[in-house]
Amino acid sequence: TIVVKHINELKDVISNKPHVVFVTIDKKAEMRSIFYTLIAQQILVVSDNVEQGLYVMLNFKNDANNRVTFELNKKNIEDQNLKILPKLLLLGGTELDYK
Repeated sequence: TIVVKHINELKDVISNKPHVVFVTIDKKAEMRSIFYTLIAQQILVVSDNVEQGLYVMLNFKNDANNRVTFELNKKNIEDQNLKILPKLLLLGGTELDYK
């Protein structure tokens, strides 16, 4: 079962214990705070056009032709004890290299 909830307060995210959190473009200025609040919660954070690659896990971006692409910060995902299928990058994603 997939349940989608719209949550405005970060404290409510943790109490709902989601597996995935989608951070919308209007919250991208808060990405650093969101990232550090959710770290160690084993939550996959999916974001929209966040430019600070250090604070993303899976981030959707628009390329020069306005097509949607994505980038992965493998280290951040693995730090959450989550796994990435190698085939995911074959779908057109970019792996960010932050150590």
